[in-house]
Amino acid sequence: SGYSSISFAGRFARTARIKVDGTDISDELFGSITTNIPASAIQEFQLSQSSMDLSTELTTSGAINVTTRSGTNSIHGEAFSFFRDSSLAAALPAPPGLSEPFQRSQYGGRVGGPILRNRLFYFLDAERTLEHEQAPVLVAAPFDQFSGSFSSPFHENNLMAKADYQLTGSIRTFYRFSYFQNAFTANGGTGFSVYAGKNTTRTHVTGLDFNTGSFSHSIRFGFL
Repeated sequence: SGYSSISFAGRFARTARIKVDGTDISDELFGSITTNIPASAIQEFQLSQSSMDLSTELTTSGAINVTTRSGTNSIHGEAFSFFRDSSLAAALPAPPGLSEPFQRSQYGGRVGGPILRNRLFYFLDAERTLEHEQAPVLVAAPFDQFSGSFSSPFHENNLMAKADYQLTGSIRTFYRFSYFQNAFTANGGTGFSVYAGKNTTRTHVTGLDFNTGSFSHSIRFGFL
């Protein structure tokens, strides 16, 4: 369904912790994540396997920490588009008499800038993925004449809005809203039980960073 999981040194992915802007988005049930974020919204990321600092939650394998972009005093942005079609590439393996056409498009963009110079900044990002393919359903002999295929589309929408406010030279706060949705048609493992799935995740995150003397402090609150 379009989610990613990360394994450290071959260990079970369910034990890894994945955090975005200091809040946990790990899915302990399936060992993946609960939401995706647009690729162009990533400012930087960090992988930790040992000697992790105190801000990292309990893990027996490793952690991934992602920081999203923020707006600046200058307006910056980008746009991208990616398209792939099976007519322009090598054919996917298919049983005799069946074809497996495949098409994937991915596009999006981001923009960020000032609302109040040196004080208040905005950042917007959007990404959409569309995928279309024919999934085969193979029936063993002597009933192989009943083999066929079904349409297996996959759609994903990824939206993010963020506001940063510089209260003083040492105090900074932010609010981020993320909306993630995917929809897909797949089979239940044997190919004879086709089902449709849909996931929607909304995330609210607010944070406060400040210094007192030689100490730095980070406070985060998230609702997913």
